[in-house]
Amino acid sequence: MLKNFKIALIVVMSITMIAGLSLFGCKSSAATEETTAIETTAAETTVAETAAEETTAEETTAKLIPEAEDIILNGTVFPRSDDIGPEGDTATKPSDVSLGGKTIQDYIDMARSGKIEAPQEIIDQVKDKMKAAIVMHGLDQDWPQMQIKGISMLLEAFGVKIVSVTGGEWDATKQIENIETVMQLKPDVVLSIPVDQTVEGPAYRDLVNAGIKLVLLDMIPGDLTYKNGDYISLVACSSRGNGTAAADIMAKYFADMGLTQAKVGVMRLNFLHQVTEERALGFENRCKQYYPWIDTSVKVDFDFAEGAYGPAEGTLTANPDLNGFFAVWEFPALQIADAARAAGIDPAKFVITTSDLSEGAALEIASNQFIKGLGAQDPFAQGIAEGVCAIKGFLGEEVPPFIAIPGYAVTKDNVLDAYKLILQKEPPDELKKFFK
Repeated sequence: MLKNFKIALIVVMSITMIAGLSLFGCKSSAATEETTAIETTAAETTVAETAAEETTAEETTAKLIPEAEDIILNGTVFPRSDDIGPEGDTATKPSDVSLGGKTIQDYIDMARSGKIEAPQEIIDQVKDKMKAAIVMHGLDQDWPQMQIKGISMLLEAFGVKIVSVTGGEWDATKQIENIETVMQLKPDVVLSIPVDQTVEGPAYRDLVNAGIKLVLLDMIPGDLTYKNGDYISLVACSSRGNGTAAADIMAKYFADMGLTQAKVGVMRLNFLHQVTEERALGFENRCKQYYPWIDTSVKVDFDFAEGAYGPAEGTLTANPDLNGFFAVWEFPALQIADAARAAGIDPAKFVITTSDLSEGAALEIASNQFIKGLGAQDPFAQGIAEGVCAIKGFLGEEVPPFIAIPGYAVTKDNVLDAYKLILQKEPPDELKKFFK
């Protein structure tokens, strides 16, 4: 009897344990399913939130950046309808000016390939007969060096002797001295850009009065005029176009950052400088036209002697709400970048755009630093065009008063290609490493 009772008790306890385990298993399974469901819901929520953020960013960009065919974010910047010379002349394309049956554009294309095939009938007229001199504002930057390379390559292909190459060290007084020295060499043609077009006006007038023909780079000094025969031609890049491209690139970065209002500084020279003023006008006019949400009211001046670092430093201190800067060329832009770095500003939240490409600017762009993009002049192509104008002027052929060379919009997407095109050399390893 007792034995049967023990057996029964064991059976009952076993059944109870099994039932308990089954119930626990059911609860555990339910809890697991509930946890999985929560995790799935959280994941779906994260994906949905990410998609919503991306959609919101795209919508913000779409609202801030108009759908316009003339917006320039990279590649060739063709001369614009408002690219007008200092005397009000409309721009002539390099494909519309010829020497010996070849256009300026033909000579540019040949030069890029490495060899210029000069027409023999033109060589016979200028070789050992024509002398030229190059009078630059400075020599220690990429822009004048590429100009000199283009001019020299073109003139040497025709056998023209270059008797002097000087730089004014960015000082008007020094350049005036250079002009006086060059005049003693009695070149037939001088190719030159002034440091200060107002201060140096009389020196250039003396050069013209001495019977020396003049090809001007970017700016007209003093009271010289084309209609009075004071110069052969003015050759420049699309300055308005490059300033416009700088505005387009800046606006796109701001929009992608999610900014619906932005405030930027505009860095100019502290005296009349035609070509850089055209860039600033291109930038400001584009902001008014397409990007009124970008405030360009903070104006800053600098001069060659002191540079842009000090003015940039003061402006950043006085305006801690600035989101970026436009500078009229890359040298002051690099100094603004240095000032921003010293101030501890995050380059991901500050946008600088400018004009002209150099190795320093290319490195800034490639490494995601402060300079995000620029509208570059093509000084090598300009030099080729200026050389053609010099020869035509020497031969007494008519040359249009203002020839505009296309520029090039540069961002990280095309900086390696732009480096090869504009600076005419292979990008250094220091630049390439950012694309490996």
